[in-house]
Amino acid sequence: MIAQGRGWRLFNIIAAPEWVAVLVSIVVLNLVIYLQHVMFRAVPALCRHGSPDRAARS
Repeated sequence: MIAQGRGWRLFNIIAAPEWVAVLVSIVVLNLVIYLQHVMFRAVPALCRHGSPDRAARS
């Protein structure tokens, strides 16, 4: 990969086994997706289709 070849990966800086890098990457990605979900729920302007909860209440 280009990023790996150029040393752009975080785990090129921090010495960690491959399994730790994979585990931490999965956890961080899931946290980012969860935070995106929370932001979309908190700011109605970010949600294009409206909240599914609103449709269920109607």
